[in-house]
Amino acid sequence: MNWNGKKNALNFVPIRSKTKVSAIIKNGKPLIQVAVEDEGWMSEANTAIDLTNPTIIEKIDKAVEKKITEEIQSSVKAAQKLKCDIFGFGERVHREDPKLWKKIKGNWDEQFASLQVNVKVDSYIRREGVRTKPFWSDINK
Repeated sequence: MNWNGKKNALNFVPIRSKTKVSAIIKNGKPLIQVAVEDEGWMSEANTAIDLTNPTIIEKIDKAVEKKITEEIQSSVKAAQKLKCDIFGFGERVHREDPKLWKKIKGNWDEQFASLQVNVKVDSYIRREGVRTKPFWSDINK
């Protein structure tokens, strides 16, 4: 992960990840909610950073959340471009509203291509791993 303009400065390793995908029918149209809870640890810090500072840890959590959200959205957009529901969103819509599904299933590829997908990620650094200051943090002082 990049940090303060330095590429690959931090390495976050996920330990546990829980994803919940649900369909919501709004104004007669389906939309998908993807909620991800992610826990992990810092395995590497190649930059001057104080990993004992809770404010820094919170900023890293937010950066990880942003990165995961971008990756999910990118994957969804790629599948939508191909009109290929590899995620099974159609099955979620079917479970949520079988009557609506009967109406749209014949045209699901087109529906899927324009489907609204909302992503919410909560990420937490739970394990220690690297939770100290790298020795070179004091060199800049």
